[in-house]
Amino acid sequence: GIVRYFHVECDSDGPAIVPASPYPMVTFFASGGSLAPSAGGRLALFREPMLCGPVTAAMPVLWQQGTSFISALIEPASFATLFGMGPGTLRDTPVTLADAGPCVPTAALEEAVAGTRDVGRWVEALQSWLFQVLARRTGLAAPFVLPAALLQLPTQEIARRHGIGERQLERRFQAS
Repeated sequence: GIVRYFHVECDSDGPAIVPASPYPMVTFFASGGSLAPSAGGRLALFREPMLCGPVTAAMPVLWQQGTSFISALIEPASFATLFGMGPGTLRDTPVTLADAGPCVPTAALEEAVAGTRDVGRWVEALQSWLFQVLARRTGLAAPFVLPAALLQLPTQEIARRHGIGERQLERRFQAS
C-alpha cells in the first residue's frame, strides 16, 4: 500500500516526457542525470536522490547521456507518512531529497544502485530503504514541512500546492 510501482530506466539519453500522473515519486540515479524544471520554473540538473509531487501536465526533461535510475511511484495517501509533507507540496516540482528535509540516510541505497546493473537489486535496495523511512516515521505526527526549494514561491502558490488556504498555511507554519 506504499508503492504503486517502480520505474527503471537504463542507459537512456536525450529529450523525454514525464507523463502526467497523480503519483508522487522518489528517484535514485545510478548514472547520468535529468535536466528538469524546478521551483520557479528554472531548469536544474538532478543527479542526487530526488522527490517530485504529482505531475499535472506532461513534463519535458532532458536525460544526460547514459542516464540510469530507479523511481518508486508512491501512493498519494502514503507520501505524507514517508516524507512528512502532503504530495501537493511538490506538485509539478522536483527537488533533491536533501532539500525536502531530514530523511533516512541514503548512502547505502545510492551505493547499491550505482554498484550494480542488476535492476532487481535496485528494487530490493529501494524497497528496503522505504521500509526504513516508514519505520522511522510511523507513529510520528507529520510536521508541516516546506522544502527549501519552494521558499521563493508566493504564499498563495505554496498554499495552493498544499491544497489549503493562505490563512490555514500561516497557522500550520506557525504551529510547526
